[in-house]
Amino acid sequence: MNEHNNSVFLSYSLQDTNLVNLIEAVLKYSGVGVWRCESDLAPGLEFRREIEGVIAMSDTLVVVVSRYSAASDWVRHEVALFSSKTPPGRVIPVCLDPTPANSVFVGLDKFQIIDFSQCMLTGFVNLLNAFGKDFYYREKRKDRDARKKRDRRDPRNSARRLRRRFWLAFEKATGYGKFDNVTLGPRIRGKLTDILYSKVYDFILHDERGNDYDPGAALREAVELVWVRAQGLGAEESATSAIGLVESVADAISTKYRVASVDRRLGPDRRNQNSIEKSDMTDNQESPISTIDRGVKNAPPKRPSP
Repeated sequence: MNEHNNSVFLSYSLQDTNLVNLIEAVLKYSGVGVWRCESDLAPGLEFRREIEGVIAMSDTLVVVVSRYSAASDWVRHEVALFSSKTPPGRVIPVCLDPTPANSVFVGLDKFQIIDFSQCMLTGFVNLLNAFGKDFYYREKRKDRDARKKRDRRDPRNSARRLRRRFWLAFEKATGYGKFDNVTLGPRIRGKLTDILYSKVYDFILHDERGNDYDPGAALREAVELVWVRAQGLGAEESATSAIGLVESVADAISTKYRVASVDRRLGPDRRNQNSIEKSDMTDNQESPISTIDRGVKNAPPKRPSP
């Protein structure tokens, strides 16, 4: 009998061959060794003896569960042989349809089932994850755009973008490194506010009631809060790291307000129109943000003098 270096045995009904071919190809492409009788059985070897020998050497059994395999005595025999191994190996049931795993072999339902019946993509992702592999695929453009739209609406992602954009702007304007010490005096306070003022308008802020809030006002509040906290340490001019200072301001904003990224593909007119439509405003009503251009970096509202 030939020796097989593959550690995964694929048990299935021949009536599921088309989809099993795809499963085998994806596993092998991802570096998972697979043995199945239709493709790997050497000519001239006794069918039953060869399969039983390979099962004895396999570490993992992937059982394809379907209405066809539920009626297959040979699939049940393969599962029974693998289950009797010492030491026991890992069993992964892969369900192609709603057929209960126990209808193929009693006890299969106690293992984690990989479900292909609802979504084949999710099934492949979970199957490869079971082998410590990632499933790479190219998203359709509409799916990718929908995911990016969800990401923009996620306040956690937007808060991270706020911190990053604040830091990149501050680093570029001042030349500070992340862990350089910054003295919290009046001069750095004004400079920090000036630098971050245009960047904060890359975001839309909502208060606890869901109403729009002016990002510039939120920035001034956040800077004031950071300085008040610093004064509470007992020093007139305390020092902190540059990154700590910038992220403290960003965190003060994202803690008090819900942060959402502006969709830069929309011009100010279209954004304002969207706001009007969502608020069910009539044509003779003015949008509360119609005078604010939040998407144009170089045209934020003029910052009032301190």
